[in-house]
Formats: sequence, C-alpha cells, structure tokens
Amino acid sequence: MNFDTGPSCILATDSQLKNLVRFCTSPGASCILGIDPTFNLGKFYVTVTTFIYTHVVNKGTNKSPTFFGPMFVATEKTYESYFFFFSSLLKLEPKLSNVVAFGTDGEQAIVKAVKATFHDKIIHLRCFIHMKDIIRRKLTDLLLPEQVREEIVRDIFGTQQGTVYVKGILDTLDSADFDQRLTRLKAKWDDMEKSVHPHDDPQVHQWILDNLSSVMKDSMIAPVRESAGLDYS
Repeated sequence: MNFDTGPSCILATDSQLKNLVRFCTSPGASCILGIDPTFNLGKFYVTVTTFIYTHVVNKGTNKSPTFFGPMFVATEKTYESYFFFFSSLLKLEPKLSNVVAFGTDGEQAIVKAVKATFHDKIIHLRCFIHMKDIIRRKLTDLLLPEQVREEIVRDIFGTQQGTVYVKGILDTLDSADFDQRLTRLKAKWDDMEKSVHPHDDPQVHQWILDNLSSVMKDSMIAPVRESAGLDYS
C-alpha cells in the first residue's frame, strides 16, 4: 500500500515475480514485459503487466500463452505513482533490474517511470495493435474509405498474403531506410487521398511524418524488435 501519491496497491505473488525474472531478463528470450493501464475500477486505475510463458505451447495455435504479472491499483496515472510501482517490484525482486524489454501503448508516464527504474539499456516497444487503432482513427477522421485506410495500414505494418508476407515500412533495415521508404510512399498516399478529396491538400503523409515517424523508429522498426529478442523475419 502507498498513500504518498494517492491511495494505491500492488498485487503480486512470489511466483509472478520469479516468472518475470525467468522469462523477461534473458537476452534473446523473446519475452516482453507488457504494461497496460487496462481499465478503471470505480475511481481507481488498474495497470496490468503480462508476459509470455514460453515453456508451454498450445498445440492448436503453436503459440505460448500470455500470463498475468503483478498489477497496480491507483488513483493516479502519473510518473510518481508508476515509479512507486516499478521501484517496489525491484525491491521485492532485485533481479528484475535485468529486464530486457517492455511494451506499452505509449503512456508516457509509464515509459518514463520504467526507464528511471530499470537499467538505461532497457528497450521500449510500442504495441502494434494500439498504433494501428491510432492510425485508423485518424484516417477515419479524414473521411477516407475503408479500402484506402487499410491499404495505408498495410503499407506501414505489412500484411500476410497467403503463404507470403509482404513487408511494410516497419520491417525496414534501419532508421535511414525507414525515412527513405516513408518518403517513397508520399506520392502513393497523396494520390489515394486526392482520389477521395480532389479539392483538399493531402494530409496523411505529413501527419505520420510529424506525429508518428520518430516513435516508429525508436520503438517499432525491425532492428528494435530484433534487439528485444523478437523474430521479425
């Protein structure tokens, strides 16, 4: 319990802490510490951590299950409250200082608190699902039809076509390659927008360049995912 930053409570078991060490602290283990302020519980915010239990594989999906880690119940979603959460976990299990990578939906208070708590080389990954939602909402606000919206999403995130995976700009080799690929997409995206709104200036490319490109290069492109132990091939 903590009352310095508003009433808050950490829910964690010894087994959860040991499993976080077991699966999230070995380079190349392909296990990311997921952190998500998932839902509200009355006047409280509930932040859930997750990890992949890689020692078990579902025969039907050939994938390992996602397990819950420690949870945090608080009245505030601030840097101070999250710092209390993560620093408390570190006190309970010092080996968590070796966590390789963590994933978020971009909540800056969480990102700053994690980086202040753990080692300076910890890798931050942005959630693809949340980022797709952000982009789709913007494209919908621009009154672009679904066909155009999904084509732009595929250009960014890639797509599976039968047995063939068609890479997107997030599957780039490095930041410079990402910039070049994004630049090459400008003409295509501009033409797609003009076909829908011929009298308006195109906005999609500039919006992504101004608001999302840095985030993508820092926490989403293939080399970053590879450094976190994820297979992106």
